[in-house]
This record gives sequence, structure tokens and C-alpha cells, in this order.
Amino acid sequence: MPTKKDKLILGTAGAVGAGILSWRAFFPWIGYDLRMMKNGGNAGKKLMADQVNKRFLINMFEEAVEKYPKKPFIIFEDRIYTYEFVDQQTNRVANIAAKWGLKVGDCLQKLGIAVAFINFHIRGQPLIHTLKASEAKALIIGAGDYILPKIEEVRGELGDLPIFIQGQPLMVGPAYTSLPKPAIISQAKAIGMSKFFQLFYFKPSDIVYTVTPLYHSAAGVGLMSTLDQGATMVLRRKFSAQHFFEDVRRHNVTVLQYIGELCRYLLAVPESPLDSKHCCRVAVGNGLRSDIWEKFKNRYKIPQICEFFGATEGTNKLDPTPKLLVKVDVDTGDAIRNKKGLCIPVATGETGLLLGTIPPNYQNLQFYKGGREINEKKVLRNVVKEGDAFFNFGDLLSSEGRAGMAAIHLEGNMQLTPKVLKDIFNHCKENLPNYSRPLFIRFPKEESVTVTHKQQKTQLRKDGFHPENIDDPLFYYNEAAGTYTPLTLDNFQSFLTKSRL
Repeated sequence: MPTKKDKLILGTAGAVGAGILSWRAFFPWIGYDLRMMKNGGNAGKKLMADQVNKRFLINMFEEAVEKYPKKPFIIFEDRIYTYEFVDQQTNRVANIAAKWGLKVGDCLQKLGIAVAFINFHIRGQPLIHTLKASEAKALIIGAGDYILPKIEEVRGELGDLPIFIQGQPLMVGPAYTSLPKPAIISQAKAIGMSKFFQLFYFKPSDIVYTVTPLYHSAAGVGLMSTLDQGATMVLRRKFSAQHFFEDVRRHNVTVLQYIGELCRYLLAVPESPLDSKHCCRVAVGNGLRSDIWEKFKNRYKIPQICEFFGATEGTNKLDPTPKLLVKVDVDTGDAIRNKKGLCIPVATGETGLLLGTIPPNYQNLQFYKGGREINEKKVLRNVVKEGDAFFNFGDLLSSEGRAGMAAIHLEGNMQLTPKVLKDIFNHCKENLPNYSRPLFIRFPKEESVTVTHKQQKTQLRKDGFHPENIDDPLFYYNEAAGTYTPLTLDNFQSFLTKSRL
């Protein structure tokens, strides 16, 4: 029979269980939150231990080389690169760099030298700016005809910077919508990034699949987490919705990374009996919208989805660090201030600019390579009180807002007809609340997404809705006509007079 102590323990356990069930009635996600808090605590302990012991990325890599020399580190285009092989190659590159006279502080982990990952899609002035801002002492590029012509175009602007193509020097002659901003990843931040996958207990036996370029921070998180655990990473030169899950199945992937609209593209692929035939246990990334979250999870039978929010150059993310939503001019993106020069917190449900506290010891930290001006653009000072500083995420958040414009790209040979406009109008009216119905729609010839599959909302927002600034077919929500009506230079003034914008 149970003792009095046993009964007390059982009674307490029952009360706790009932308490959790009671909380779940009001907060259905509390179970996930508790699990994430536990996993986050585990990741935090490992992060602090590595920082105290100065276990940097190169230490993680060399530990993996010693433990798993013959194990696949990188799988790329069906070629396997073991930890041992990559170590041999990095030693060769380090020896070359040493002969160049590069030293600590110059811009190779093997020598304690910093490495700048450069977007290989940029060219012209943005490329010149990036190379100069990185303060690189040498440039190494791969063979082939994709990158070299871009370097040739600007070689006259690079001074005496030595350029090497797989070890052979290229003699350099004498001396997007905005310039790229090279974000600084310190060793401390790299250690933190290497622990992110511990939120779902990433292990040495895991295999992660990423299709984003390695210069992008999302791929960087995957790479650093792989180094931390001595796991395996599968790369692909370019994203393919058709072959995505083929790769996942072929390489026994257990963790897949997504970003931007990638999951929406995967849902557009015709359904197959093989959709759920894989070993993937977690999908991790950012940009998975709520309207397709469950569809993606259920169709591909993904047990867990780990969505995160943050900025590569930021000092915080969605964590316990104090956050603030302040009033903002939606046209300029600038915070609105009161008579005292301080920012104004938003009311519940009101659109606001997301800010994150910058601790005092981080307030002079450089987020980007470059001058003070470029770094100050990410900092808002005197927000709540004189002398404080907040990181500006640049994102507008609210629980309710008004949809402005939707950009719709018609696939294949689909024609824009009055019926299509009528169907879109009816779909919006029947399925969306009033504030979510786009006031305007435009039909660009090309899909407006970045190389990492994110929508180019900034440029679309800058374009506004004046027909003079938009070459695409442009229409407005016409309640009276029951459709979307063309908005042209001829009827623009009349529209403004009659509308209630």
C-alpha cells in the first residue's frame, strides 16, 4: 500500500498535472513553450561553457576531425567531403595565406584570420563597396565563368589587392538598390549561432540540408551547428522545389532549413505518395507564414517546425531581452517622437516598429564593417529615457493592420482577364476580413523575390500606388463595381477624390 509520503507525492503530481491541463485550456501552446524553455536553457549552458573555455569554430572543427575523420562533413552535388579531407585542404590554404604574409586581424580560421563571405551575385559598385568595406588583404575566387567576369569589370577599382583563382594569381591593374552592408560575426556571436540548433537537440548523427548560399546567415547557422556537433551538411547549388524532397530522401536528411517563400514553393509541387517518405524530424528557419504552416507540416509530415526571428547583425532576437513597439511613420520607417524627443509606445493592436534593448556594454559595438554612420542607422537612442539605446529591427508588427497592395505574379501562360480580376476580388471579399483585403494589386512580369526567396517588400513599398511610378498593370479594389478596376493616370485624381484612403 502507498505510504503517507507516497500519497503526498502522488497528490502533488496530480495537482500539478491538473494545473497544466487547466493552463492549456487558456494557453494551448504552453506545452511547446515549456519544452522550448528547457531546450533554451540547455543551449545557454553550452554556449556559456564554450565562451568561458574559448572553444571557437576552429576548435569545434578540429575536434570533429579527430573524432570523425572519415565521416562526411559536406555533401555537395553527390560528392562527399570528409572531415579529414576538408582539414587537409584548409591546411593547404592556410599555408598559402601564411606565405602571403596575412596575420591575425587581417581579412582564415586556421591562422586566426577573419574571412569575409561575399554575395557572388553582386557586381559593379556594390561589389567594389563590399570588397573595400571588408578590408580584405586578398581575394580568393573559384574557377568558372560566373564570378571572374564580375571581378574583371571592377579590377581597376581594387588597387593592388591580390586576386587568386584556385591558387593562380590574377594580376590586377592600377588603382542592388543600395550598397551591401557587411555584417560582423564575432567569435562570441559565432559560438552563439553554433548552439541555435540545440533548441531541438541537434546531434552528431543529424544531417542538415540547406539550399541557401553560405554567405547568408541562415546557412551560416546550419554550418556552425554542424561544426559544433561534428554532424553532416548537405548543400545544393540552387534551390529546386521539384528536387528538394528527392535530396532529403536520398541523403537521409534529418533537419531541413527553409527561408522566405521556400515552403510555399514546395507546396506548389504536385502531391506525391512519397511526400511523407523521409527521415526529417525538424524544419528550421524563418518566413513560414501562418496561412500555410499547417498545410506544409501535415502534407510533408514534419514532426516539428522551429521558426525563429532575428537579425544577423543584431544583439538580440525574440528572447527575454526587453523589446518595445514604438509609433512609426509608415512612409519613411522613422520612429515618431514626443515633445521630449523620446519614442512613443504603441497602444494594444497598433502597428509599431520593433526595437530591442542594447545592453550598456554593447552600445559601442560595430554591427557592420564600415564607418560609424552606417552602424548608427541600426541604433535608436533616447528611446525610453535619455542615454538608452535600442537595436532597430526595421520590422513593423501589430495584431491588426490594413493591407495596402498585393503584387501577383501570374505563372506560365496565364492571361490577365476581367474574369481573373473578378475572381481575385470575390476571393478577397469572401475569405478575408476587411482590413486584410488589398486596396491595390499589381501584376509584375517577374516574381519580386531575393536570392534567398524573400519578397522584396521594401522596393514595392517605395513604389507606392501612383501609376506614374509603376510600369506593371495596376488595379484598385472597387466595391461598387464588384471587381478590381484599372488605376491609370487618367482616373487617378478622380480615384483620390472619391476614395477614403
